[in-house]
Amino acid sequence: GTRNTAFGANAATLLGASALDNTLLGHDAGLALISGDDNTLLGSGAGVANTANGATMGVGALNTTGADNTFVGQDAGDTNTTGDNNVIIGNNADVGSDDLVNAIAIGADAVVAADNSLVLGATGLNAVKVGIGMTAPVVTLEMIGALAVRDDGTTTNVT
Repeated sequence: GTRNTAFGANAATLLGASALDNTLLGHDAGLALISGDDNTLLGSGAGVANTANGATMGVGALNTTGADNTFVGQDAGDTNTTGDNNVIIGNNADVGSDDLVNAIAIGADAVVAADNSLVLGATGLNAVKVGIGMTAPVVTLEMIGALAVRDDGTTTNVT
């Protein structure tokens, strides 16, 4: 390949001559990557099954053909295999199915289960509270400041 960088035992073991611009750091990082381009695989076992272009992975990601994903955190995005354009950030953060598109999960144990959706934090006992304009929210969503809700060009201000 051309312009590839690999560090770690077995990193990029199968990387072929057509692979371009990959950065593979860690034991077994990009182990199955043969011809993919523009991948950044960081951590032991990162992207061990990845064969796609443009994947950015964290530890343990099992992406196979999904493209343009960003997975950061231990076991982040482990369920994704074919989904594209997903952002999964946090320890054990994940997608609810292996083929989601444009899904975002942020926070430890956060799971997003629908295309074109954003989930902040986990559920149940580990549910997070979101604060806007404050540092210590006490309910699920709390904010300081004005709130405007828009639908069809009209605005309703909520105080």
